[in-house]
Amino acid sequence: MKPVIKLRGYIAVLLLGFVIISHQTQALTPPVPTSTTIATQSIIASTKPEIHILPEEKVIVRGAKVTAVYGTTLSVSTTWGSTIVNWNVRTNQNTEFIRLSGEKAVFSEISIDDIVSFQGKLSTETSALIVNAQIVKNWSLTKTRLVLYGIVKSVQNSTFVLETEERGLVTIVITNSTKITKGEELTTAKSLEEGKQVTVRGLWDTRLKKLEAQTMKIHLPGSDRTTIEGTLAAVFSVTPPTIMRVTIGKTDYVANITEDTTIINALWKRIPLSSLLIGHTVRVYGTVNPNATIDTAVVRDITLR
Repeated sequence: MKPVIKLRGYIAVLLLGFVIISHQTQALTPPVPTSTTIATQSIIASTKPEIHILPEEKVIVRGAKVTAVYGTTLSVSTTWGSTIVNWNVRTNQNTEFIRLSGEKAVFSEISIDDIVSFQGKLSTETSALIVNAQIVKNWSLTKTRLVLYGIVKSVQNSTFVLETEERGLVTIVITNSTKITKGEELTTAKSLEEGKQVTVRGLWDTRLKKLEAQTMKIHLPGSDRTTIEGTLAAVFSVTPPTIMRVTIGKTDYVANITEDTTIINALWKRIPLSSLLIGHTVRVYGTVNPNATIDTAVVRDITLR
């Protein structure tokens, strides 16, 4: 299969090191992709090698294989049989990295042999193909953020099995960077025992079916996974992580709000944290601890429609 570089009004075929350009009709001109083109392509289409060079040096490449990683630059190649097109992909603090799931990723997650798509501007300063990337999507990153609550069924070295309502039995992997707390105090994996209630946040590997724990909380005896309803008395910040105070009778509960907490209105539609107003009636679902703190999964403002 011959590699094709599509340009507006032209089609260029790389063959044996020569570039042959022939004029084409406007009907062959590919549409100009939006900034989210790469993120919205199916995995089948996007893992096939494809090159687009559009006006103003805009470049879109799909199905490239990472051959080297150095500094903040990737060396990648698009291959058709024995024909290879090599690229240097420069990234910076403004480059957006995306996982297979569409969630945000980071440069350090990219490895040699990963399949990536990228979009950016072609550098014309040298004869080499260099792209200053705006978006890099890694189709090999099969991880997505997940929060799980459940009961510890078994513990073995740096892994344990968590029984959850949502996904049944799940294998949790503890790493050296996993932050572990028992109640509100820092602890180690040695505190983990069968029968303990645990909330784990981390990266779910859709291929290996395991969760790599980033944070883990071992709940104290007397903790209960439930829903409470009360009056919103305070919200200390509109940007998570933060806390809010919910009053029920004479008791004030402190609800911990994280980036994973879902905020919805009475109609079950997602809303920003800033939409919650003091005095509204809210329902908070999560793990209610004996010290009147709540590890919050969902906040529903039933006053707001």
